[in-house]
Amino acid sequence: MAGPRHRNPVLSDHRKVGNRYIPPFADIGPLNEVSWARNILPEIIWIALFHDAIGHQGGVQLALALARTTCEVTDSEAERDSYLISGFSKLTPQQLSEIVDALNVRVEISAMRDALRTLVALYPECPLKFLYSQPPMATDVTPDQLEDFKRVVANLIPRGNRSATLAQTTAVFIAEMTGSYARSSNVAPLNFEAIVDYPATEESRSSASMIRATITGLVGFRMSGDVWSEYFWTQGLRVDKCQFWSPYDGDE
Repeated sequence: MAGPRHRNPVLSDHRKVGNRYIPPFADIGPLNEVSWARNILPEIIWIALFHDAIGHQGGVQLALALARTTCEVTDSEAERDSYLISGFSKLTPQQLSEIVDALNVRVEISAMRDALRTLVALYPECPLKFLYSQPPMATDVTPDQLEDFKRVVANLIPRGNRSATLAQTTAVFIAEMTGSYARSSNVAPLNFEAIVDYPATEESRSSASMIRATITGLVGFRMSGDVWSEYFWTQGLRVDKCQFWSPYDGDE
């Protein structure tokens, strides 16, 4: 017969400063107000497209390869925002050229270009257009490709969907692997492997909740001006006026 379950003391994961208890995610830094659909979804759409193109495991490795190459080229902690699409807009033309040069010796760049082709074609100001010597144009997008892109976005709108959860998890995983996010020592490690079973198990659902809180904090801390997210939804209405989505859909 199992013994009584151990319960952690209340506020055990908080950091005590004087007479105050600081919650774990406050260690990330000062936060801006963040919306899942308006702000976070556009930042990780590239990851969801990688997942959709070659599967979850392959998509994780592809996204991590791009992020790691970016960090190697920039070699600056201040520029390690490569888990967010807007992070690439902060880089200089020289840095972007060096990233492409580094990726050209790897087979991954072709898969990256294939997965992102519709996004870059429909969004001419996409920060990832630097991956193409000649970026694709909207006129190159077929009706089937447009429908596939819309399907990927639609599956991300409900934040608790499996595809949305996997994309958020990959973003946080990249942030940890590239040093963009240093977890506080009094915060339990995120269980990335459990997400594979989401939403079938209690452990996966608990991990997903922690992932959502983490990515919200990261985006809230990094968000400045929010140019890309605003452009994503504005341009989306130009792309498909009748059937695109409101950035307020799916918010929690």
